[in-house]
Parts: sequence; C-alpha cells; structure tokens
Amino acid sequence: MQHSYSAWLGASLFACLPLLGAAQTVEKATAPTTTDAVACALIGQVAINGPDVLSGTNMYYLTPSPGQGTFQDGNVSWSVSPASAFAVYGSTTGNTLLLGPAAGCGSVTGTILVTLPVSYCGDIRMTTFQKTVTVTSGGTPVVRGTYYCTTCADQSVKTLLLDGNTNNVTRYGTYRIDLTSSAAQDTFLAWDKFETAGATLRMVPGTNNHSGLIDLSPNASLAALAGNVTNGCNATRQTFRFSGQLATGYYLVASPNPTTDELTLEEQTALSTSPKAATAPYSAVLYNSQGLPVRSISAGHGKVKMDVRALPAGIYTLRTTTPTATKREQIVIAR
Repeated sequence: MQHSYSAWLGASLFACLPLLGAAQTVEKATAPTTTDAVACALIGQVAINGPDVLSGTNMYYLTPSPGQGTFQDGNVSWSVSPASAFAVYGSTTGNTLLLGPAAGCGSVTGTILVTLPVSYCGDIRMTTFQKTVTVTSGGTPVVRGTYYCTTCADQSVKTLLLDGNTNNVTRYGTYRIDLTSSAAQDTFLAWDKFETAGATLRMVPGTNNHSGLIDLSPNASLAALAGNVTNGCNATRQTFRFSGQLATGYYLVASPNPTTDELTLEEQTALSTSPKAATAPYSAVLYNSQGLPVRSISAGHGKVKMDVRALPAGIYTLRTTTPTATKREQIVIAR
C-alpha cells in the first residue's frame, strides 16, 4: 500500500510540470511598468516643424526624419484644416509640405496634420500629429526692386533703394527699374513721377507695371518716382529717387526698325530733339538669334548705314558702343 501511494504521488507531480512551466511563461509577458510606457510614447513622438504664423510660402517638415528608419516617406500623408485657408503646393506625401495662405483678406486659425506609421516599442501604429498655425492673407505688400542702366557700358544690376532713399547714378541715359512684391497675387498700379526735371518716365509693355524706364538727361538733378501696389486687401506706396552728377555722353540709335534693307546709325542724347550724325568714334555689331555676329561696322564719326538686304527675316540684336555708353536693342528685319 505504501508503494502504491508513492507511485501515485510521483505520477501526479510529473503531470503538473507542464502547467508550472506555462505559468512561468505568462509571468514573463506582463505589461511594462509606467516608466516603460512613457519611454515607448516618447519613441513614437514626431514633431511638425515650421513657422507658427503662415503669411507667405513656407516649408513644414518632420522630426525625427523619416530617413532615419522611424517611418518611410511613402507612408506619410499630410492634410490641412480648414482647406479653404491654405494654398498647398506640390505633393502631400513625404518628409515635407509646402504651404501658403489662400487668396483673401484676414486671419484664421488652421491646423496642419500628418498621419504616418510610428514605432511604439516595436509596435507599428498609424498615428496622426498636428500643429496649430495662424494663417494670415492679404497683409501689406512688401515691395523690392532692382535697376540698371541700359545705355551705359556698365550694365550691372543694382538693388533699388526704396522708402524715399536716393539711388546715386553717375551717367545719364536710360535706366530700367524692375519691381517685385511679397506675394504673387499683388497687383502693381500706375507709377507716379514728380520732381522730374530733366527726366521722363515710360512703362515697359507687357510687365503689368512691374517695370519702367526712366530717361535721365545731363541736367537732371533729381528724379523721383512712386510705385503703388495692392493685393486687393491693402495697398502700399514706395518712393524711389535717382540723383547724382551725371556725366555727359551719347549713344547711338538705329532706324528704321523694322527694316528691309539698311539701318541708319545716328547719335542720340536725352537732350537731343532728334538724332544727328555721330561726332565721336563708335562701333556697331549685329547678332542673329543664335548670338553669332552677322554684320559689323565702325567709324570715327558721322552718320553711317548698315546694309542688311542679304540677311534673312527675323529678330536680331544690335550692340552699339561709344566712348561713354554701350547699348543693346532688338532689330527686326522684315521681308
């Protein structure tokens, strides 16, 4: 009897061993502590970086970078709310999103959202992160500009000083002024001219009043212009002045233009009432549309004619050089 009880007890304990092992496995898979859970949440955080106030075109991007293995670019999806407040440029997938304010006037609070798969301690979850921004459209336009002398040997482009400042120039002739503004929807209105003794103003066709030409004569002591621009909500007015001791000189004009057989080259200054024969040495080169010289001429003085009868019809560039000025202009040869 004693032997039978011992055998039964041993068999019972042997049968329970798998159950004890299973219980140990479950115990190892218990949930992480509170500290571990916080660490997992931090691993899964993704920040949207970019300005808090959206008043122009700006790029928003993610941190950490998708390229570091936290997630893949192709699984990133951007959206904005309300959609009517934003102008979205380009793709809404990938590391970055290019945004601007929608056309209109005023300010609104908007939200930028990005959804992507993020690793939480090895568990991949689709997660949405967001950034709240203030979207401002229709602010006061910011005007900038450049200028250069189209009839001078030095045709380097310079920054246009605005806000009533004076741009000092040293040669008389024709100066081109190009204005730009802070937003694509801004519209340039007509320019004004004042204090323009010895200067004239004309707009460049086809530029929507973004560009103008001012002709400065040798006796011009001050030329002042004002450019006006509006974005439909607000308007701004910028004043720019030209002044300086203007060196005398002259440049050449070609006529007629268009022409069929020949060009006549004559002296022209801002003080001249009409072209006249050149009084100093000069040269002229005519280039075709490929930039190759096809005619050239030089003279010590006097009126000169350039024969173009053998040239095919088209648009050419004439470069004339005098001791005080270099000028480029388009010449049309018609047939």
